[in-house]
Amino acid sequence: MKKLTNALLVAVLVSCNQQKNETSSISKENISQSETTLSTTANQLRGNWISKPYIDHIKKSKAVYPYRKAAVPLFIQLDKNELLSGAATLKGFTDHEGGYDVKLTFDESKKEFIINGTSNDPTYNDFSGIQPNGENLEMIYKNKTDLYERFDGDIQKELRKILFEGNYTDKNSSTSISFSKDGKVNFKDYTAYQVIYDFADGTQNFDGILLERESLKDLYRFTITGNTLELQKMKESEESFKPEGEKYILIKK
Repeated sequence: MKKLTNALLVAVLVSCNQQKNETSSISKENISQSETTLSTTANQLRGNWISKPYIDHIKKSKAVYPYRKAAVPLFIQLDKNELLSGAATLKGFTDHEGGYDVKLTFDESKKEFIINGTSNDPTYNDFSGIQPNGENLEMIYKNKTDLYERFDGDIQKELRKILFEGNYTDKNSSTSISFSKDGKVNFKDYTAYQVIYDFADGTQNFDGILLERESLKDLYRFTITGNTLELQKMKESEESFKPEGEKYILIKK
């Protein structure tokens, strides 16, 4: 009888150990899956993002000014390490400034980052969180979803590439002119240029570029129609701008 009892005790202990090992394995597997989900989502969301309607309108119309308010924020920045920790700050920017920030936390059940608490910024009224959508990012609100696409964080380079990059011929003089996405140009005696996308002061109500020579910068209004680029120098007058000098017509090759 004693031998039988000992045998039963050994069997019970073996069974208990097996259950503990199985439970431990399941627990580790769940933790591993949770970490994988967070890591995958973090990798999908990390980096710099730009409003898709904003950039799509610019590509289609070859104009910036009409779409300056296409979304708020226009640009988003998310830090990978913060995302991997499960708590991150979405840093939002308009065409003029930053500070449109909101705290996020990872919701494992939804597999998305949701707003952490509430925000006093009216921009984020009814905002619930962000999630990946293929190659894009979605900002989710109660009654709408705003879509963003990834970019390298250099808005100047992005706009130069869309609007100006390429080789041109001056219609009047047949001079060859080139605009690079890195901001170099050989137009007249100008050597560099910037695309204006910040219209916060309200005085400039047209599409413009700043053409630079040494330490001087001149403002030009631009209009792009098909393969034709028109440039008109503008001079500030009281609270507005007026055309100055001749208009240049450049034909893209």
